[in-house]
Amino acid sequence: MSTHATILTVALAAICTTGYAQSNNDSTAGDTTKTNTTLQEEEQELGWIIENMPEFPCGEVGLRKYIAENTIYPEEAKNKGLEGKVFINFIVSKTGEVQNVKVAKGIDPLLDNEAIRVVQSMPKWKPATQRGKPVVIPFTVPVSFPPANNLPALETKPEYPGGAYALEKYISKQLAGRPKITKKKTGKYRFIINKQGYAENISVVRGINSAMDDMVVSALQNMSQWNCAYFRKDPNQWPVTVSITADKYGRLSVNVDTMWVNR
Repeated sequence: MSTHATILTVALAAICTTGYAQSNNDSTAGDTTKTNTTLQEEEQELGWIIENMPEFPCGEVGLRKYIAENTIYPEEAKNKGLEGKVFINFIVSKTGEVQNVKVAKGIDPLLDNEAIRVVQSMPKWKPATQRGKPVVIPFTVPVSFPPANNLPALETKPEYPGGAYALEKYISKQLAGRPKITKKKTGKYRFIINKQGYAENISVVRGINSAMDDMVVSALQNMSQWNCAYFRKDPNQWPVTVSITADKYGRLSVNVDTMWVNR
């Protein structure tokens, strides 16, 4: 990965639109059946109602990581002081390929072309499905290029003692008495690992339910001391996002993201 790889804020927004005309009032019963069948086919093709959205390998966290590790902030763009968000449109085909990549809202060709290059280089997605069949789905991805002087020389990321697996074991133990849920849900919780390695400013970005969120916040407040981040050989604070997924069978999974930074 290039030393100029930037830290990107990536958010996904699926765009699913379609419309159809009503059948003629004088149509026969047979014609109406034919029209309804055609409408169902159009819904499947255009993504009017999507049952299962497409998924990047390893999900949203994997997508953010892929873009962050494969994007080069052009030196010429940094020298010109270019910054901001490039909005990229593309579709995920029925076989998972990224196609029709284009700029929806650009900044400058230097940044626009880099954002296009990275999106075009993506591996196959798991395609969207509707009624058990793969369908085409359009996406818009905003890719942020923050000011060059806001990109710290990160040498060491913050890490929980024993790594992500140890953190998952700790959180699972703390949530052993959690209330049952009826369907799979994912919550996101953000905090700062300060210069001393302790969590502060804990917030619920997206909750699961109030009881569960309270237990998660309590667990995060009582975490062991982390290995803090280092910039230019000096300890510094760094934001961390923890995603916790729980399902109705009582299973729990934890993902730690120290790359997606919203400064």
